Amino acid sequence: MSDLKKIKDEFLTKLSGKLNLSEINEIKSNLFGKNGLISLQFKKIGSIAESERKKFASDLNVIKDELQNLIDNKINEIQISEINEKLEKEKIDITLPERTFKRGKIHPVSQTIDEISSIFSEIGFSVEEGPDVENEYNNFTALNTPDNHPARDMHDTFYLDEKKEKVIRTYNSPIQNRNNIKNKTPF
Repeated sequence: MSDLKKIKDEFLTKLSGKLNLSEINEIKSNLFGKNGLISLQFKKIGSIAESERKKFASDLNVIKDELQNLIDNKINEIQISEINEKLEKEKIDITLPERTFKRGKIHPVSQTIDEISSIFSEIGFSVEEGPDVENEYNNFTALNTPDNHPARDMHDTFYLDEKKEKVIRTYNSPIQNRNNIKNKTPF
């Protein structure tokens, strides 16, 4: 029996048993590692007589491919079985009641703002709201912001159109301007 046949039979019997991943990797290293049996056989090809070399190389490649495919299939089977085992263990019982959860609270800063707004509302002030997208007139011109003011620069203001007519409101003063136009000015 030739060396190749012995190697093939030996490792086919080893791979036919129940193995774990580390054992299969050890077998793979013994076969295909730097000093593995198959790797050593490939190194021998140069020393074989030219008439036998072609057949030897062909047989060696067939055995190498067969063992490599068997090892890859074994590794695949082990990984799939590990995944299936993990899925079986990690099932979730959806019939269980939900976990209790605590309701959120208003942030202390928001509470303070609400209290201050309430106090000022009681003495005659009002809280006004306005749009987040503002026109250029209410945001800058009506507030006497000059054309060369840094607040009008592209890195300080988000313009929403090419003509620079619509902007994202930069501060709350445009709301005061809108309120002064809509209601009677308090002075």
